[in-house]
Amino acid sequence: MFVMDCTASMSSWIKTCQEEIINIVNKIKNEVSGCKVRLSFVGYTDFDQEHSGNMFSILDFTENVKDFSDYVYNVSARGGGDAAEDMCSGFEKALIQSWSSKATKVAVVVADCPCHGSEYHNHKDYSDNHKSGDPKGRCMRNLTEKIA
Repeated sequence: MFVMDCTASMSSWIKTCQEEIINIVNKIKNEVSGCKVRLSFVGYTDFDQEHSGNMFSILDFTENVKDFSDYVYNVSARGGGDAAEDMCSGFEKALIQSWSSKATKVAVVVADCPCHGSEYHNHKDYSDNHKSGDPKGRCMRNLTEKIA
């Protein structure tokens, strides 16, 4: 599972993910003989994209590496008016994908800024339109525990 901030500042990181994903999967398969790898992608943005219908890029788990790679190659960076991002929504979307109950689970989170709420960052260094926390009342700590 890749959970990725897909706001405008992440364009170079999205490109790197697009370029490296096949190498990562091949390395896993070579190091763990007989390993079945299922991949999923959850790209999230921020609240400025909420009404655009373009807030998420989501591909549920697949064993087809080419389908996964093709999907990620079509992901683009967009939005993100302040530094903090809607990581809570990204984690929520990650949790509802079709995780296998018997598999070893790995979530790779790729982001360049924290979630909303000054308790998670020094708001003097980060612009945050929601310094009091997630405007939908979600708790990043709880979501992180569920992901773990």
